[in-house]
Amino acid sequence: MQDLMIDLETMGINSNAVITQIGACFFNRDTGEITKKFLQNVTISSCLKAGLEVDESTILWWMKQSDEARKNVYYNEDDVYPLQKALLNFKIFFPPGLHDVVYTWSHATFDFVILLNAFKKIDLQSPFSYRRALDIRTLVHLVNLNYKDETFSEGLHIHNALDDCIRQVRYVVEALKLLKGGA
Repeated sequence: MQDLMIDLETMGINSNAVITQIGACFFNRDTGEITKKFLQNVTISSCLKAGLEVDESTILWWMKQSDEARKNVYYNEDDVYPLQKALLNFKIFFPPGLHDVVYTWSHATFDFVILLNAFKKIDLQSPFSYRRALDIRTLVHLVNLNYKDETFSEGLHIHNALDDCIRQVRYVVEALKLLKGGA
């Protein structure tokens, strides 16, 4: 069984949002071991050219975040890619032949939908299947985990898409243990 966690940093909350950072990692759902990592910053201008959108409320929200959080996403000019290149790199990161095998975890009504839409906007086939999308929030809710529990964030940066993936993997692994009757 293959599991992939995805997380995005965006400039909007709708399905057409500009993506500023893509994070992903393959992981073992039983142990939490991270087996492969991906992080790409994306230029806002390339997203706008592709027809993605910015919304005012998200800009205002980002202005209220810490300097560290904003620098993680918006000031790393050495490692920023146009949307098409970032999505092509994501496809390369994703092992071939696993389209219908990998379970893709995310905030399914947010990250998953936005990423699928970005692939459509640039006429590129998504490497993962919408039929294998799994939602973190639902799982965490079903086992009554505290999503704000700081122990899951230990050693990680806030609003870094890869670190957010790792945090979310920790939640998923713990929630699945609880579902199986362990602690």
